[in-house]
Amino acid sequence: MLELTPHAGKKPYQSMFDWGVYFPFLAQCLRIKRFEYPQVGVVFISIICKKKLSEMFAPKVSGAAQEDLMIQRAIKQAAEQIVREQRIESHRTFNSNGDTANDTEESKKYQDILSNQERRANNILMNMRSTLNHYLIMLTSWLLYKLLPCFLSGVVTHTRQIETLKRASERAPGIPLIFLPLHRSHLDYIMVTFILTNNDIRSPLVAAGDNLQIPVFGGLLRGLGAFFIKRKIDPVVGKKDILYRAILQQYIQHALKMSHNVEFFIEGGRTRTGKPCMPKGGILSVIVNAFMDRSIPDALLVPVSVNYERLVDGNFVREQKGEKKVPESFWKAMAGIWKVCVLSRNTCIY
Repeated sequence: MLELTPHAGKKPYQSMFDWGVYFPFLAQCLRIKRFEYPQVGVVFISIICKKKLSEMFAPKVSGAAQEDLMIQRAIKQAAEQIVREQRIESHRTFNSNGDTANDTEESKKYQDILSNQERRANNILMNMRSTLNHYLIMLTSWLLYKLLPCFLSGVVTHTRQIETLKRASERAPGIPLIFLPLHRSHLDYIMVTFILTNNDIRSPLVAAGDNLQIPVFGGLLRGLGAFFIKRKIDPVVGKKDILYRAILQQYIQHALKMSHNVEFFIEGGRTRTGKPCMPKGGILSVIVNAFMDRSIPDALLVPVSVNYERLVDGNFVREQKGEKKVPESFWKAMAGIWKVCVLSRNTCIY
């Protein structure tokens, strides 16, 4: 794929007067099929804040939002849970005079907690939402054609399987494709989107860990389809984060209803040994539930294998020895890429 683009370059029976012969990478980026990517986050912000879309966002999505009872119910349940916990911690149902607590004060306190949970719901969504954009995909595709040869000797895809995906998406355009790649490198989701986009298949929304919300890269990944989720949804063992779970579930369901393709790593995090890890069913269960309650007519599961002769990220010897994982950062990512570029060239097989 790094030497021959699907829509440009020198090909049999192609006119030499076609400018794409001389500028293949630029022509490829301009000729890729354009898809509309409705912003799921816009719908949710309107639901949570109960404001008109015209007051907050562009009018092109003005008819998309409807009241989502599950989100409102989750906000209420989260507020009630906090109230119960505060009562348990205080161990008091009566005041110092032996009288019951003032109903007005109780009501005001509850309303304050409810308002805090509504603001938290809005913050969760703002940190989670994707801003998938066709023009950013075009620009990134052109950059990848220039940058990938610096540290990859080749990118090889299975042509017939790509054609199968194209036929499936064309025959049933309203049915989402659910991509389930094995996770070996941070390059996985970039390569999957790069390959799908340049073969005229709708780019997916990608579930990414919130540890990737780092300067520059975080914003770029969000524009390329990443929606960020917490690596540990329930921070306290034995206590479910009702609000976060509800927003994540509804976000994915609304994305599926809007015919977005979705990509997530069935293993969770990256494998440290090179062997596949045991699958996790969290996000997959949301998709199954969406099908079972008929929110979507169907979904096509697409297993994906991405293999490398050598990982761009380096190795995980220190972590395998028991050392603590070092959090990702912009400079660490740049240093890792530079090290690979200088020391060797890889081959990636999709």
